[in-house]
Amino acid sequence: MAGVLFPSISTPQSKPLLSAANIICRSHDMLAQLQPSAPDEPTNLFSILRLDPSIPPFDPADDCAYPYSPNYKAAKQAVRDARATMSDSHDGDMREWRDVFSMAAFTLLNDTSRIVYMKDVLPNLNRAKGKGGMDKVLREFCQKT
Repeated sequence: MAGVLFPSISTPQSKPLLSAANIICRSHDMLAQLQPSAPDEPTNLFSILRLDPSIPPFDPADDCAYPYSPNYKAAKQAVRDARATMSDSHDGDMREWRDVFSMAAFTLLNDTSRIVYMKDVLPNLNRAKGKGGMDKVLREFCQKT
């Protein structure tokens, strides 16, 4: 394969594309491109799907964290249903929004990214509510990963 360069083994590798943090950061990046968040009411991956993380099946977070958790199946079904509802409510002119809904759902359906989001990211976003600090919280989270 003349002219094709392959990285050497000693070349630092980039972050995995499907790490929980990268999934979360990509989801919020897609969302921010279409809807900048308001300081008094930050948009998160639950709110964009019109889900409430402060009530079952998402609360407490440990109850939907693992396949043996009591609300695990209900949480996954709630995300699937919300994605379908939100996607169906946007016609062909709103492909970008459907992509955001799909990425938010993907993030919340992935067990690892859902738990990282619920336990690490969402509490910090909620603390930044009304202070205009949501972008800073996300930037710091995405830079440290």
